[in-house]
Amino acid sequence: MPTFHRLNYNEYCTLLLLSVSVILFFVQCQPDKSTPDVSDIQVDITIRRFEKELFALDTSSSDIPFKVQVANLAQRYPQFMEVFPKLIEEAYALDTSQAHHIEQFIKYKGAQVVYDTAQAKFADLADIESDLEEAFQFYKYYFPTRPIPEVVSYVSFFSTGTFTYGDSLLGIGLDFFLESLSLISMMFFQLTSKEVWTGGTWLLVP
Repeated sequence: MPTFHRLNYNEYCTLLLLSVSVILFFVQCQPDKSTPDVSDIQVDITIRRFEKELFALDTSSSDIPFKVQVANLAQRYPQFMEVFPKLIEEAYALDTSQAHHIEQFIKYKGAQVVYDTAQAKFADLADIESDLEEAFQFYKYYFPTRPIPEVVSYVSFFSTGTFTYGDSLLGIGLDFFLESLSLISMMFFQLTSKEVWTGGTWLLVP
């Protein structure tokens, strides 16, 4: 079973500082070493836009029940859908109750605003894909037997910024890469909205 791991803030800062320290150590101790040539290592990264398919689900369709739409989405994203529901609620199995939670999530106005803002800023991820391809060229250089993970973007209403699932999936939360003003606006919307997330359902607050 693949291992799901998301970093909390302290872990992220510690890992970042450690990574920078290690890089600086090797740069200072081996000044004559040049950067390896990875141009012949073929890496093709296409970020799959899960958030687009999620918010394209039709909650008012009378032809295709919503739980069937969710099941179809899970077929297209089998590994990712093992993780994503955990980011927005506590259910762990893809069933009718979980489909109901997903329906509530995409109906929530705050999540819709975050999604629209992320789509406006990240309409095209070509630059990010190019950067990831370069990064994974070095990854394959140092770890030639390791697989290149599938990369999936999503929004979770500021639940999780980035996560890995085993060595075959990398999730990127676009809502964590919005400008500070956008983040403040989203938080203001959350605090002033009459809908709140209780951990298992959205409730109207009088």
